[in-house]
Amino acid sequence: MIRDHCAGDDYSQLYHKLQFFTHQGQAARGGSFLELSFISYSEAMWDYFQPELSKRLVDLDADESAGARVRSALAELLPGGCFGIDDVARKLGMSRRTLQRRLSEEKTTFQKQLSSTRETLAIHYIKNTDMSTRDIAYLLGYSEVNSFLRAFSVWTGKNLSEFR
Repeated sequence: MIRDHCAGDDYSQLYHKLQFFTHQGQAARGGSFLELSFISYSEAMWDYFQPELSKRLVDLDADESAGARVRSALAELLPGGCFGIDDVARKLGMSRRTLQRRLSEEKTTFQKQLSSTRETLAIHYIKNTDMSTRDIAYLLGYSEVNSFLRAFSVWTGKNLSEFR
């Protein structure tokens, strides 16, 4: 089944019903969410994402800048494939133009925040998981592995094998 979760409000409503908190390494899901099925739930993938998402939630509380909020939103949206500026603006509850203006006030752009988020997540996945290059590229929103490898080389000055 293919669903267009980027354009619909159902996904964002479902997401807002989902409440994460960590307590002794466990994730709790509240409300009627327990009655809904996951489109593609994977315990192994949750184990990969949970530590970084928890860290980002803590970081978000410490840094309320627009850039930090965009990076946090992107960290959550990238694996789902819906990470355009409109998707991020909708998640943050503002218009595209307001988001652009706030980023501009901080002398940054959406594209710079996207690149920074991808770099941070790529390094995290490489250092802390045994995911394949193809899986990492997919989770970071790259349609081609070669595009990811080129970007990684620009970020780190090394190719993936040298970095590992």
